[in-house]
Amino acid sequence: MKKWFKRIVVSCVVLLVVAFIGVAVFILNLDPTAYKNKLAQLIKEQYNRELVVDGDINLSLFPRIGLSLEDVSLSEQGSSTVFADIKHAKMAVALWPLMSNRFLVDHLDIDGFNMHIEKDENGKFNFDNLLDFSLAKSVPIIPNIHSLNKTVSERVEQTDFKIDIAGLTLNNGQVTLQDKQRDYNVQLQNMGVRTGRITAGQAFDLNLNADVKGDKPDVDSKLVLNGLMLLNPQDNKYEFNRLKADLKGRWNDLDLTETTAEGSVVFDSNLNALVGKNLELTIQGNGLEKSTIDTLSAGFEAPVLNYDVPKISLALNNFNVKANVIRKDKQTVDINFGAPELNISPEVAGGEPVKGKVSVNTLQQQLNLEILLDKISGTASSLRVKNVQVKGLYNVDKSHSLKLNLESPGSISLFEQSIDLPTILGNIELNEQPKGRQVIPLTGNIQTFFNKQQTNFLLNALLSQGDISVTGSVKNLFKPQVTFDVQAKEFDLEAFLNDLSAPLKELVKDKPSTEVAPVTAAKQVKPSSETSHANVEQKQALTVKQLLLSRLSGVGTFNFQKVTYDNLILDDLGATLNFDYNNVNVKSVRANLFGGSVYANGAYTVDQQYLEGDINLSDIQSQKIFDYFHRDSFIETPVKAKILFSSQGSSDDELIKNMVADIDLESGQGTLKGLNLESILKNPEDYMNPWNLKVPLVNNPDEQMTFNKIKLVGKIKNELLTIQQGIINSSAVDFKTKEGEANFQLASDYLYVPGVIETKVPLKVKKGLVTVQVKKATLPILIEGKLSDLKAQLDVGTLVVPSLNR
Repeated sequence: MKKWFKRIVVSCVVLLVVAFIGVAVFILNLDPTAYKNKLAQLIKEQYNRELVVDGDINLSLFPRIGLSLEDVSLSEQGSSTVFADIKHAKMAVALWPLMSNRFLVDHLDIDGFNMHIEKDENGKFNFDNLLDFSLAKSVPIIPNIHSLNKTVSERVEQTDFKIDIAGLTLNNGQVTLQDKQRDYNVQLQNMGVRTGRITAGQAFDLNLNADVKGDKPDVDSKLVLNGLMLLNPQDNKYEFNRLKADLKGRWNDLDLTETTAEGSVVFDSNLNALVGKNLELTIQGNGLEKSTIDTLSAGFEAPVLNYDVPKISLALNNFNVKANVIRKDKQTVDINFGAPELNISPEVAGGEPVKGKVSVNTLQQQLNLEILLDKISGTASSLRVKNVQVKGLYNVDKSHSLKLNLESPGSISLFEQSIDLPTILGNIELNEQPKGRQVIPLTGNIQTFFNKQQTNFLLNALLSQGDISVTGSVKNLFKPQVTFDVQAKEFDLEAFLNDLSAPLKELVKDKPSTEVAPVTAAKQVKPSSETSHANVEQKQALTVKQLLLSRLSGVGTFNFQKVTYDNLILDDLGATLNFDYNNVNVKSVRANLFGGSVYANGAYTVDQQYLEGDINLSDIQSQKIFDYFHRDSFIETPVKAKILFSSQGSSDDELIKNMVADIDLESGQGTLKGLNLESILKNPEDYMNPWNLKVPLVNNPDEQMTFNKIKLVGKIKNELLTIQQGIINSSAVDFKTKEGEANFQLASDYLYVPGVIETKVPLKVKKGLVTVQVKKATLPILIEGKLSDLKAQLDVGTLVVPSLNR
């Protein structure tokens, strides 16, 4: 027994000595250059990248076998540009796995790590080919390495390089993330990483901290990430369990006081699928000095989230998104979106109603928009919603509001990220107290593309005043850019815009018979120097339409075959509307009016409530103007005119009242009916009186006067038309107003016209026994009174008195 025991002990000692000698011989004969060259060749052939080890590869034997490398770099694919580099790496290698053709690292320390990750314009990453693992394919033996030990060379050829790392420590790391598609550039600086055992197919502990810096976006924050990570790069599958990430610091104009993400995520890049469990995201922040935001609070919850792009499948359970933004101007924005249960797959789709709500509140105004998707059915490729409801309320103040109610069946494409509402029924309701409310029925269709932030629409307003068709699009949710085209055959504009009552009819309807004193040259208040804006003492609140325009930007066109406004008919009306939040420009307004044509341009500034523009009239038939005002036409002539106008006010009545306009009007040949200045020359003594009495102008329908031209140059201000120049030319007389003294009070229909008559035919004046005949004369005349009761006074003293003396 003792003999056998001694033999066993001796044999074990001999084996240990032999093993020790064998290990020493192996280590002494191991040439790291063989691995260095072999790795470089494998990387070149497999990935078309250059692996460069400029530093030495050193081995250590005590206290354990160690390997250290310095200045290692890996290039971009097919380029000499460096993709990643390591300043110093040190690893402890397990001996027995190495002798068994396995590369097992007890621990890996890396100091000084840099990597540049880039996503190009086509969405491809610069590391995509590194994920294409095919190291298993055979690689021919390097022909010219005769200096290597054959046994070692053979072992190198057969090594599978399976990575098994007991732990990883990384210090002073830097990773640059650049996305050329989204113009995104961020760096992870001073990055530190600590891991547990990293083995293929097994989860390992991960602890990461880094400084996040960048200029696109402008960020300066700190990131801390902890959790269990499972890497399966051969299958392109990555898993995070018990993930907890925390980000604090500056992000653009926000100071993020808390940004945390928790939960478990599995991402399969081959299948382009994402599975999440108990996901939570919380964001808290404050606006910096340049930010319009005061505070920000947002939350995201998804106990169950499964998303598979190729299969077009989505599963949500108790999904909820909430956000609250308080701006420095005291405006608040609240967003709430929830999906209690939603399952969409290639086979079937269904779930509970999906609801969303957006609220915007200011000190006086409120906007609420609610969306409901009810009775979801179909499949992922043909998702249907039986009832899509959109409800909106815009409270401008206690007196002004706008309501929106729309319903339609819908279809949703997850692949295109779009919603289609093909048959919309609903209405828009305008409330402006005390004027009342106006309901506009709507039909049409709307298609929204979320990835493009664009909505295309076709809406038909079914009105008793005439149907209107509106087509267009809206881009950018937060700063809407609108383009539209409005078309209609016949439309009653006055009935539609009931808050824009026709101001012109107020200028022509009869007033009480109270006598109004004329504004003579002595009494008339001369206008002060012109300013760019009309004087308005106090601004009123903006109307609903003005407020809507102040929130939008875009271009619109209008084309109407026939528009009526207070019995005014405009044929072939067209216009282009340019609006940019506070400024509204109406360009190229064109229409056929009163037998002629009108062309106009205008601009309106919403915040200052300032209006200005120009109007050009050509070939307007004057008798049609009188027909419109229900007056007997006393003049028949084609008219052309140019009008430059400006005003300021919050309502149309104010705009009319504060209107300032320069008028330049000229007519062609025509006829004055019921009024004949030439008749004054037949019996001039009837219009002269020693007691300075005025004689009514005879308004005889049978009387008429043919003229060659009428010209009027004047200015409207404070509801007063000042006639700077008035001329009537005929074959017998020329009539001219005194410059700057003639005027017409628009509110009272009172005309005051001092002027002169220049005769072109012989004139006989009889007074008593004296008769004076003059070939040509210039006679002062005064015409004044209401339009319905004009009186005239003629001064012929300069002709008669000298003759009597003779």
